[in-house]
Amino acid sequence: MRRTNSKNIFAFIYGVPVLVSVLIIANCAFLPWKSKHPEWVGGHSTQYPDSEYIIGVGSGADRQAAEDNARAEIAKVFKACIQQRSDDFEQYLQVASDNKQKIARKLDIQQVTSITTEKVLSGISVVDNYIDESSKPPTRYALAILGRAQTQNALLEKIAGADREIMSLLSAAENATDLLSTIQNLKQAITALIVREAYNEELRVVNSLGKGKPAKVTLKALKTRLAGILMNQFNLALEIDGHYKDQILQALTEAMNRSGFVINPNPSGATVMIRGIVSVTAPDIPHPTWKFVRWRANFQLIDRRDGKIFGSVIISGKEGQLTLAAAQKRAVRIMQEKLSAGVSKELTNYIFGQQEQ
Repeated sequence: MRRTNSKNIFAFIYGVPVLVSVLIIANCAFLPWKSKHPEWVGGHSTQYPDSEYIIGVGSGADRQAAEDNARAEIAKVFKACIQQRSDDFEQYLQVASDNKQKIARKLDIQQVTSITTEKVLSGISVVDNYIDESSKPPTRYALAILGRAQTQNALLEKIAGADREIMSLLSAAENATDLLSTIQNLKQAITALIVREAYNEELRVVNSLGKGKPAKVTLKALKTRLAGILMNQFNLALEIDGHYKDQILQALTEAMNRSGFVINPNPSGATVMIRGIVSVTAPDIPHPTWKFVRWRANFQLIDRRDGKIFGSVIISGKEGQLTLAAAQKRAVRIMQEKLSAGVSKELTNYIFGQQEQ
């Protein structure tokens, strides 16, 4: 019978743990991610808990890119909360009149986001970096944090400042001695309240319980008040002279009505006077088949409080058609379109105290 070497048996038995240990070590060498990467790379941090911080993890080919992307991840949280209410905000920058189309006042959401987040995001700090050597090429990671308590205090200060501005504008609107000043202050109060509401949305993000600070006035109430003034008290007068004045008068009246304004047949009772002169002439331009006309319109918008000319629309052109009547008709149509757009823009810019985007 063959004997088993006892030394070999002991060597085998005691060698197994060594072999297993070697295999484990070798295996771990191929899994550096599981053993070496920081906890925060996965989007969570025990050192910076969610109850106290908003964190952002960014990656990139170099350190600067990773840190920029980490900051951007935090910024996205605030931009998203404002974007969710963008339609709501724009709705309150529209003023409607009875049975007429709306005056659409565009709100640049990016501008509001920039205004509200610039100060808040200045508190972001990059607190850690990591290089993942296992990826080819190596990937850099960065951890950015924003303290909730500090950011909440900053937002509350911004909200308090906005509240003071809104109350001041409403007081100015209430005590204004003329209608245009009332309208302009109300419109500015609405814009200030939208910025204030954006701050409040960010406060909800920062507050661990998702709570904000309600405003003393609402956007709906301010919009209703402004719309009522535009519909019932504010009105315009039109004075047009020259060629085709009836057609131009009709076009401008319809354009103003579509914008929500009322045309007062009595110029002395109007808030704003729109005065202009129109000419359409047939120049001596020799052509075997075509007939030409030159047209020109010069309009002024006048604030009847002090007689100040606050806007003007001066347009001109040349049209050609196979017949003189067709050329004249085309010239009138183009004047109607351009005057309607130009006068409406000048008027809304002045009334609402801001430039069209």
